[in-house]
Amino acid sequence: MTEDKQNSILIIGGGLIGLSIAYEFARNDFKVLVLSKNRSQSAGFVAAGMLATHAEGLKGELLKFGQQSQRLIPEWIKNIEQDSGIDCGLKQCGIVVPFKNMMSLRDFPTYQYGKYLNQRELKNEINGINSIWKHGLIFEQDGQIDNRRRLMRALERACSLHGVKFEEGS
Repeated sequence: MTEDKQNSILIIGGGLIGLSIAYEFARNDFKVLVLSKNRSQSAGFVAAGMLATHAEGLKGELLKFGQQSQRLIPEWIKNIEQDSGIDCGLKQCGIVVPFKNMMSLRDFPTYQYGKYLNQRELKNEINGINSIWKHGLIFEQDGQIDNRRRLMRALERACSLHGVKFEEGS
């Protein structure tokens, strides 16, 4: 096998995951080709951009994996922003989860990672929330990213600048 083939990667799918993988390989001197049907219709352009390991109530190994991922995200985003020149809109702003009663709050799998909010504090966090919501948790370690307009565009640009080739309509 020639050296070129050993350092070549083919990625099928030009969505958020495909571009993320392409970016990492290209940054490490691999030749990368991304095949995709239509990148502009990928899930990365329509997903909500929540970074919600704790607010989603993950458990067990999935929770550990999510926590590890969230610790790595800021540095990863910083690299993409530096390479692309595009601010990705990462906000480590916290995510609020409301509850109707204290039992539901205490039964939430990641309850211990959140900060308790009484009804007044909950209303301050979520303007106009219905009064049926009595309690809340704010997971300050969770956040969001603007994957629709910023992250996907930044990844596309960073990939291109690192020599990634794209083949649409495949």
